[in-house]
Amino acid sequence: MCIVCQTLTVGVSLISSVLPLGVGSPESEPVGRSETAVMVAANLPSPMAVSSVLPSKVGTSCPAVGRKLQQKKNTLVCKRVGKRLVWTRAASKGGAATTKSLAPTGNYATDAQCADQELPRSTYWQVSAGFPKFNERIPSSGSVRVLVLPVDFPDAVATGSPATDMLPITRALNDVYGALSESRLVFDFVTLPTYLRVSRESTSWGMTSYGSGRGDAYVADIVRELDPQVDFSGVDVLIVMAPPIIGTNQIAFSPAMPYPAQAPLQTQEKPIFSATMVGADAWRDPMTIVHEFGHLFGWLDTYVIPYPTGPYENGHQFTGKWDFMGYAWTRGTFGWHRFWQGWLEDAEVLCANGAGEFTATLAPLGATGRSPELLLLRGASGKLVGVEVRRPSTMDAFVTTATQGALVYTIDASVGTGKGALRVQGLSLSITDYYANAPLKPGQSITVDGWTITVTGSSGAGDAIRATR
Repeated sequence: MCIVCQTLTVGVSLISSVLPLGVGSPESEPVGRSETAVMVAANLPSPMAVSSVLPSKVGTSCPAVGRKLQQKKNTLVCKRVGKRLVWTRAASKGGAATTKSLAPTGNYATDAQCADQELPRSTYWQVSAGFPKFNERIPSSGSVRVLVLPVDFPDAVATGSPATDMLPITRALNDVYGALSESRLVFDFVTLPTYLRVSRESTSWGMTSYGSGRGDAYVADIVRELDPQVDFSGVDVLIVMAPPIIGTNQIAFSPAMPYPAQAPLQTQEKPIFSATMVGADAWRDPMTIVHEFGHLFGWLDTYVIPYPTGPYENGHQFTGKWDFMGYAWTRGTFGWHRFWQGWLEDAEVLCANGAGEFTATLAPLGATGRSPELLLLRGASGKLVGVEVRRPSTMDAFVTTATQGALVYTIDASVGTGKGALRVQGLSLSITDYYANAPLKPGQSITVDGWTITVTGSSGAGDAIRATR
């Protein structure tokens, strides 16, 4: 399986992510959230086996504040996030930072000096590779209300329950983003109890093949038709959900709409700035919508746009499988993306904004505790080089003990979507295995943008890194 995102130019750039395949009648009265919507709880058992549903309880509901749960090597603590009680990871009492010999050395700068901005910010759809985050994008923490609007069509009649049908996708969203944010973020899903019939046939929007038609027109038309029946008050994110019976020759794909401040999706109750839709590709793997939510958080695509001809993997020559904004079926994401969302704290990011010699032991990305996890180096070109340690985990199932190590990549915040803003570097780069062997192992060195980066050792605490320029 693979991901192909295309840019359609219709006066402005339309971001649409496309995953190749390898889906009742409306009420007469408005559907109000408090009366007829049903909550999709993240900790309900899935009715089907879905590879994207993670086993971790982080971000799922818990019984009482302060309650603790031991899960493998991590201790989970029940905390209140927004209006919900959710499991969060307890801070580690140990870690690399507690060992004096592992303390970072060098003239490190403040993180803000490595928070590169994307300028000029001229894109219509508000996604980017750099700071600051657009105000209209999904917040990085707190409780986010997501309305799932289930619809069917005269040529695609739903037969199931919307909440049950949607559960694999809502669980994947809560599992992945709950883990990435360390439970700082919780999605509050509200799914309408029945499918609402749309008057037009599903094929009428021309989305019958990957990249065709207009996803934004599809969402706007459906919202306009169903607005009298649906209460959009308090909605932060909208998901227009076609049923699992939908075919690739009807609605083939599931683009995101990160609307700009000047042109939101208008409803009778309020403007909405973040929307996506569930097409045929999303029913094959819930990570499709996890990727689309990345756009709603403000991230751009890290694969190649326009998608090249030839072997499929050539479209992933920038980042391989190391980030789900490039390859949607992987669960991992770069430390740069976590830093940008505020999911890495100051103590977890080291900024070398000038030449010199710097050393540090980087804990594996996503580790508990507050040890350094991301090293940012200002290159000779003025751009950044990122270094992070990737180890096998539920969020990095792509990584094995044979391929783990220090992943090095370049960051150019001035580059637009699909143009290589992030590019993986390595001594062994083969696109046929999606750069699986890119990480440096102990004793290996690589020179990138003037920096010589060496892994001087490895332990359970992480990898010891020396960087000189």
